[in-house]
Amino acid sequence: MRTLAVFAFLLFAGVAFAEVGVCPDGRININEAPAGVLTRLKGVGDKKADAIIADRGTNGPFANVAALSRVKGVGDKSVEKWAAQITTDCAAPAAAAIAPATAAGDGVVPEGKAPGPIDLNAATAEQLAAVPGIGPKTAEAIVALRATKNGGFKSVDELTEVKGIGDAKLAKIRASLVINAQ
Repeated sequence: MRTLAVFAFLLFAGVAFAEVGVCPDGRININEAPAGVLTRLKGVGDKKADAIIADRGTNGPFANVAALSRVKGVGDKSVEKWAAQITTDCAAPAAAAIAPATAAGDGVVPEGKAPGPIDLNAATAEQLAAVPGIGPKTAEAIVALRATKNGGFKSVDELTEVKGIGDAKLAKIRASLVINAQ
C-alpha cells in the first residue's frame, strides 16, 4: 500500500520516468532505443526494428542519423522523414530546431543533412557520411581512395571506383558533391 501511495505521489507531482532510448524532448536515440521504441517511427515494424538493433550490434553505434541508411530496408528517404524524430545524441539540438540557423549560413548543419554540395577533395569522412546515401564505411573508403589519387579526384564520376558505389548510387549522390580547385 505504501508503494502505491509513493507511486501516486510521484505521478501527481509530475515526476517523469525516463524511458530507455527516448530523449527528454521525445526524440528517439537510435543507438539506445529498444525495438518497442523504434517501432514508433512510421514505417518501422518489428522486423525493421530488429534489423536496426542487429546492425548496431554488428557494426557499432551509428555515427549520425544518416548512417541509419546502412541498415537493409532503411533508405535515405526514410532517414530524411525521421530526421526531426531521431538522434544519436540527446544533448544535440533537434534537426528542426537548427534548420533556420543553417539557412542563415552560419555553418550549422542539421544532423543527418549535408550542407548543399560539398567539395569531394576537402570533405572529412564525417562530412561525407552526412550526405544521404553515403554511410560511414563508404565515407572512409572515399577518403582512403582520395589519398591515393595525386591531387585528389578530378571528377565525381571517379567515385565508382569505391566499393558499393555504382552508377545508380552515384546518380543519387552526385548533386551533393562538387570538385573545387585546390
